[in-house]
Amino acid sequence: MANECDCKAVVDEQKVDATLDLWWRMTSQNNRRMFVGDGILYHRDEVCVHQVKHMCVPYGRPMQVMCLAHAAVVDGHLGNQKTSDRIRLNFFWSYVKHDILSYTSSCQPCKFRTRAKRTDKVPITPI
Repeated sequence: MANECDCKAVVDEQKVDATLDLWWRMTSQNNRRMFVGDGILYHRDEVCVHQVKHMCVPYGRPMQVMCLAHAAVVDGHLGNQKTSDRIRLNFFWSYVKHDILSYTSSCQPCKFRTRAKRTDKVPITPI
């Protein structure tokens, strides 16, 4: 029952979200990339020769998606690329790459865990 309520809430959020208006119009124009399934707006893409559908995330929800994908219990605090891969399997929104990069680079536990990069002060010159 909670799953149906969550799904309905996402559908309602998608319909009133102004950032998704262009994509809703694309579905009415029979665009092959955007489609509606069970009332939910999806983006169609091809990943490794497989057709994949990505749910279009309404405004205000990307932060929740990034938090769940980046700080997962099993293998949490993945880097930018792995977090991006995990999110892009199922979700889509405008500026997804930029948002994920800024989120992962601002993660405090990740900042503490990364190695300090040491640079050599002596320039390397050929002999």
